[in-house]
Amino acid sequence: MVLIKGFLSRPRPEGSVLDLPVDQYDPATHLPGRIQVGSYSVKPLVRISDVRDHLTIMAAFASISLREGVNFGRFASHAAQEYEFWALSVLPHRRKMRNSGSGGSYHSLPSLSPDPSPVMSRRSSGRKPMPPALSIVGAMDAGRSNSEPATGALKLHIPVETLVQSPGAMSPSSSVSSLPSPTEHPPRRRMLATSEIPTMAVLMAWHAHLLYPARYASDTAEGQTYASLADVIFPLADVAAAIRNGNVPTSLERAPELRSHSISGWRVPDIAVAVQQQAGVVHVVRELGWLDPSFITGPIAPLQRAIVRYHAWLDLFSATHATRLRPTIDIELVWRTHQLRGGAYRSETDKLLGHPLDQAERGDDELLRRTGSLWSKRFGHGYVEAPKTRGMLHPGLRMPARRSTM
Repeated sequence: MVLIKGFLSRPRPEGSVLDLPVDQYDPATHLPGRIQVGSYSVKPLVRISDVRDHLTIMAAFASISLREGVNFGRFASHAAQEYEFWALSVLPHRRKMRNSGSGGSYHSLPSLSPDPSPVMSRRSSGRKPMPPALSIVGAMDAGRSNSEPATGALKLHIPVETLVQSPGAMSPSSSVSSLPSPTEHPPRRRMLATSEIPTMAVLMAWHAHLLYPARYASDTAEGQTYASLADVIFPLADVAAAIRNGNVPTSLERAPELRSHSISGWRVPDIAVAVQQQAGVVHVVRELGWLDPSFITGPIAPLQRAIVRYHAWLDLFSATHATRLRPTIDIELVWRTHQLRGGAYRSETDKLLGHPLDQAERGDDELLRRTGSLWSKRFGHGYVEAPKTRGMLHPGLRMPARRSTM
């Protein structure tokens, strides 16, 4: 609180990224070339295409949760079990077969969902795949309770030489070094091959897990249940493309069960709860009109503004040294998109803020009021600029409370 009081006595910096005219954005990315976050001038950490891909993925998730006749609680439990089996057995077995040059002859293993039809219909090879309905936005979950520091979390660093401190205001023409762009990944991290993309159930569970950065880092540490994912990047663009083309697999490849279950802090029931929360916000974001295909593929201005505001939100963390700030929904959409980068997200926020941004919950109305006051003081703009419009600046309707099984 002392730090925040000191911040409030400082003069407001001039020329923030919120004041940069759109015609001065980089024509290649349609975003500012550099954005000031604390002492660093950085390239945008999230791209417009990333947010669109995230919306596409969440729309596919929603099409499952809203499907008539689906018991979504049962599906979430199935998804969590399948995700655990995929991380413990399928990925390690694939890696072993690839390294041995055996080409991938897999042992048969009974399905974790012996009767999948009541949960999720499987696509017949003789039918033309139907693309999922666009009906959800990215990870706007609330009331998350798992914000405790992770024990034994992975320490993933961006090399210091890639960062240059820049105490002055951001200049759009600056040539200083920055954080790696979203396409530059930390060493020893790999993308899944297109043939390795798992089922929609696994993707839903993996996505939900990533939105708890500290928990995910701990659970993917060496010797933990999800250690096989420590060097794997969530393939955002490839998954979105597979969804658009109807090419997401409907079953996992068979592999021998290599490890016992639930070594990590998060067990199957915890991930099942996280998966269910992805469905709990569908009706909220629908009210905002963001889920229409015409919005996802339409004019980029709302997404541009959301990305710029997210970086300003990170700058506010740096300037105030606050431990928690409440995002508006447009900022949260970009924030959750950034979190899908896993270890890279924690490494980038660690460098920018001095600690990984592991905040899990959105916060209450009082935190929104305090965040808005700090925002106005620093940037001279209102925090909530266009309530309940397609402009994506609504602070957020009240979300269902999140419960943990831990």
